[in-house]
Formats: sequence, structure tokens, C-alpha cells
Amino acid sequence: MKLWFRRHKKAAYLGLLILAEAWCLWYSRPVDIHFLMGNQKAAYMSASIWPQSDFPNLTQKNLDFTAGTLEMEALTKRLEALRFHRSPLEPLLRVFPSGNRASVVDPEQDYHIYLAAYTEDYGLLTQIEFSIDQWSYGPAASLPLYLSRGQEQGRELGAFLWEITQKSDSNS
Repeated sequence: MKLWFRRHKKAAYLGLLILAEAWCLWYSRPVDIHFLMGNQKAAYMSASIWPQSDFPNLTQKNLDFTAGTLEMEALTKRLEALRFHRSPLEPLLRVFPSGNRASVVDPEQDYHIYLAAYTEDYGLLTQIEFSIDQWSYGPAASLPLYLSRGQEQGRELGAFLWEITQKSDSNS
């Protein structure tokens, strides 16, 4: 075995490198919200939203969505339009704590959003969190997600959810 490895060391390393590269490309491919939910349909979704315009006195609004309602359909349609990319280093990130990134905040446009999707018997499908320009998902929304134009898309989703809270407040 040692003799074989000495003779084919470069080929073995090259093969491992090609396998690692193929796995990274496959793992970081664009996925949609249904993939993140394990290809199950959400029966309920909850959302919490904090606009950053009132910082440091943040106002939190909570929304609950049920399958079959217009609001749930609109939210699902918005989430289906997003294409998420997972980090190929995710297995390592599950072990090591994540750090914080600095970002440019525009308080008039930025939101902190927390979404959770549930099954019919309230089993958790996924959690997604957006804060300023960072997206995350998974258990406790601790695994990073990347989106093309992620901050803009988060702002659009935040404005959409905030508009729903304002409509529900006026209907109350």
C-alpha cells in the first residue's frame, strides 16, 4: 500500500482536490425556500420584524400566517423568488462559533426579520433570519446563507412584512 501511495501520490491528492471542489460547488448551488424546509409544505409561518428606523428603541411586530390565506400565499411567493446559497464550510461552522461582520446600516430601510416555518403538528421546518445584510438559517438560525443582492432583498422582504403589520394594525 505504501509503495502504491508513493507512486500515485500526486494523482491521489489531485483526485481528493477534485472531489472536494465538486462537493463545494454542489453544496453552494442556489437552493429555494422549499429545499431549506426539507421539501415539505409549511402549514404555519410566524414572522417577527424590527425596523431599524427607531433604533435604539426598536418596535417589534409579530405576524402569524396559516396556509391557504392570502398573506401566506404572498409571503410564500416572495420567499420562493429568493435563491439562497449555503456555505461549503457549513459542517465546520456547525462546530465553531460564528463571528460578527460589520455592515453599513441605513436605519430608514433596514430591518431585522425572523421567520419560522412549521408543519401541521407544529414541528419546526426551518428558521430564517435576516439582520441588516446577513442571512442565516437552521437550528437557531445559526448557519450562514448568501444571496445575490442580499441586503436589498432583505429590505424588500422587510418592507413587505412591515406593510402587512400596518394593515393588520389598521384592521384591529
